[in-house]
Amino acid sequence: MSKIIICISGLAIIFYSCKKDNAGSSLLPPVDPGPPVSHTIKINDPDAITAGLNIWHAEKKQGNITTIFNGSAPKLDPDSNQHQLFAVAGGYVGFKPVLQSGTVSGYFFKVKGASSYFNIDFSKPRGERQLNGPLNSASMKEGDEDSLIVLQIPDSIQTGTFCGVYYVWDDNRNVSDSMEICITIVQKGPGAGGQDFIGTWRRFAYNTGDSTHWIYPADSTKYTGGPLYCYNGILSGNSCGVQSGCSTIATHTEYFQFEVLDDYVLFPNGDFVLHDSTVSAFFNFSRSDCSQYAYDYTYYSQTFYGVWGWDETTQKLVIIFETTNRGRANTRFRNFAILNKDDAKMIVSYTDAWNFFYMIDFRKI
Repeated sequence: MSKIIICISGLAIIFYSCKKDNAGSSLLPPVDPGPPVSHTIKINDPDAITAGLNIWHAEKKQGNITTIFNGSAPKLDPDSNQHQLFAVAGGYVGFKPVLQSGTVSGYFFKVKGASSYFNIDFSKPRGERQLNGPLNSASMKEGDEDSLIVLQIPDSIQTGTFCGVYYVWDDNRNVSDSMEICITIVQKGPGAGGQDFIGTWRRFAYNTGDSTHWIYPADSTKYTGGPLYCYNGILSGNSCGVQSGCSTIATHTEYFQFEVLDDYVLFPNGDFVLHDSTVSAFFNFSRSDCSQYAYDYTYYSQTFYGVWGWDETTQKLVIIFETTNRGRANTRFRNFAILNKDDAKMIVSYTDAWNFFYMIDFRKI
């Protein structure tokens, strides 16, 4: 598999090829290279798009994809066909094949009309630029996050839409049926009509599809435990039975967490920053008594970086950023449809890579 060398510039997650700095290695005066040469990738040139794409854990091959169908081949969910995705030029886009039956060892992906394709090895470093290691399971039936196909989009690509096809293959090289995916490229930043999005937007509330049931991040998420017992004013986790002076506390809050802030910052140049802070509290048995519970508090704050873009044609706000989980980097994609917006508030909806639907109520601060 080709190795992808990447360097991160500023706050963005737009990646450029790193080049060696040879300053001081020659006594000759530097040569003026002249004005930069534009290498714009046309959206209707499948070979140029293929040459510009980077796909993690992939090897590029010439020719057409060779398929084998013998009854035991993996089968993809037909509902995954002809999905539409959005990406910011210079950023990333990811999609997750949904398997109905069989197992997966890798994928094929091809831009429609191109003379070459990508062979993606699922046994290589797992997930979205995650650590090297053995694959726990070759099956995607349980919705393994590591099964995302992640494309790095060249920054010089034109806006517009290109389409591709993908397959999965198993250990015996049996190949599934094909699925089509179309990707609309949005320029980084506000573009035409997106100036009003610049600024800081705080997530005020969200829901998972029921417009009447909003969840407020400031509300705490609680986990209950119990029962506890009080015997002559002393708190205990052991039952004191029917003894005189014994009372039972049916449940207690073992743990709770609430969000301090969840701020989306959209900069004029297309950079994006997410500030996320939460407070967690854990029940401390040794410091609690029958009349008052004690908790140990932990404050947790994270900052994530990415890019954003506005597409006036489709009215989509596209945000791509990276999160970390136990030292592993994962790319997140938010293609927000604007349901309602004014100068101080906007309500958006989106469907994530696992096909869960959300709505978010943002307030400008």
